[in-house]
Amino acid sequence: VPRLLDFLAAQPVKPAMCIVGEPTGMKVITGHKGKSSIRCQVRGKEAHSSLAPYGVNAVNAAARVVGYLAEMATRKAAEGPYDNDFDVPYTTVHTGVIEGGTQLNIVPGHCSFEFEFRYLPEDDPEARLAEVQRFAEQEVAPASATRRTSPTSSPHRSR
Repeated sequence: VPRLLDFLAAQPVKPAMCIVGEPTGMKVITGHKGKSSIRCQVRGKEAHSSLAPYGVNAVNAAARVVGYLAEMATRKAAEGPYDNDFDVPYTTVHTGVIEGGTQLNIVPGHCSFEFEFRYLPEDDPEARLAEVQRFAEQEVAPASATRRTSPTSSPHRSR
């Protein structure tokens, strides 16, 4: 689509209207929601699972952000804004892909997830993203940074 828009902008004759073939059940529509897709990468610190407090679990940190996105989705459904011209009359927030870790017995040092906003014209996806970033920076990052240093010896180890 962006290349087509650039091509049309460069033409001497400007189109008076546009017909977009999308799955609308052959109904005429006047617009569609915007879409903003984001891939988030979380880095932790690997450790053996028997020493889990000495690592930083990237999957757990990512899960907190994904949970926040789910709360945001619920809030948008409850509070709007709303536009009844759309099948779903509010901005939606959706996490579609998450992957991380390498083995069950290793605290995951990485995790990534993808989420999207399908937003109404009057909603601001940059403001939604800034809200998620603030949560990650203020709530998740500090908790992930507080980890124990590896012990040189432990009185609880069996000999």
